[in-house]
Amino acid sequence: LQPIDNTKYKYITLPDKSVWGVLMKSESEFSKLPVIKKENLIQMPLILHRRIGLQQNIADWAQTDLDNLNITSTYNVMHGSPVSFVRNDMGYFLITRDLLSPELDSSVVFRPLEPTLEIQYNLVWKRRNIFSNAAKIFLETLEQTIK
Repeated sequence: LQPIDNTKYKYITLPDKSVWGVLMKSESEFSKLPVIKKENLIQMPLILHRRIGLQQNIADWAQTDLDNLNITSTYNVMHGSPVSFVRNDMGYFLITRDLLSPELDSSVVFRPLEPTLEIQYNLVWKRRNIFSNAAKIFLETLEQTIK
C-alpha cells in the first residue's frame, strides 16, 4: 500500500485501486449512515494498519492530527478475516474494500469514506536486493505490461 519508503524499497505501482472504509457491527450507530465522514471517523475507536504513513494519510483525509484519531489497536499483516475483531467489540476496522469478502457476514457492514479515499497497490522489494534471472525477467515484463 502507498505510501512507500523509497529510501529502503523500490516498487512498481500496480493499476488496481481500492477505497478505504470502515467495517463495523450491523447494529452500530454509524451503520445507518451510507458513508463515513471525517466527523464520524474521529468519534470511532479505530483498528487500523500499523504503518505510520497509512495512519497519516487517514489523519490528513480527516483534516486532523494523528493524535486526534482514537486508535485502539493496530495490525501489520492480517491473517484471516477482520470480522471477528469487529464482532467482538474491539473497534471499528479501517480497511480497504477489496480485502473483504464480496459478501459480508450479516453481523457486519462496510461503509466507504466520503470524500472517497483511494489507495493504490504496489509490488515492493528491497532497494539493494539481488535478483535471479527469472525475477529480473518477471519485473521487466510486469513493468512493460503496466506501461
